[in-house]
Amino acid sequence: MKKANLPKPVFDFDKHNFSALLRSNKKFGKNVPENVPENRLRAILDLAKINKKIAIPAIAKKLNVNEKTVKRDIAKLKQKNLLKRIGPAKGGHWEIINK
Repeated sequence: MKKANLPKPVFDFDKHNFSALLRSNKKFGKNVPENVPENRLRAILDLAKINKKIAIPAIAKKLNVNEKTVKRDIAKLKQKNLLKRIGPAKGGHWEIINK
């Protein structure tokens, strides 16, 4: 811990449990781009353009996000009239709406 310049861990235990709290000096969110959601929306449109039958779980896996995030983003794209689902969830396909 000294070599890495990290705070000492805090250990806690009782008759049945043991826990260790490890802390980091690292600040999170410092280098996160501001337009991540916009980039993700563009990426969803690109994936739908490449593969019109791509499923939400596949999109989530490719973008490394939760399926709920993809569903929320798709709802935004539909609201902006940029993406449309033709047919059922299984067996249907995506249609990119060009304005």
